[in-house]
Amino acid sequence: MIDALTIETGVKLRLRDGSIVEVAQNPQNGIWLFCNYLNSPDPEKANLADTPIYVEEVSGLAEA
Repeated sequence: MIDALTIETGVKLRLRDGSIVEVAQNPQNGIWLFCNYLNSPDPEKANLADTPIYVEEVSGLAEA
């Protein structure tokens, strides 16, 4: 699991469901990240912005 306190705005992350998101805001509470979806296997999530993501849903950094 990543350390949510150290993730900066603009970092791209891979979620457990295979989605790729970009961090839009980190409230630095260690629990939530607000992200923009860049890619998702779920068409309903495509192009969602400022979506709260529970840090445990993050599987790691997305490859550049």
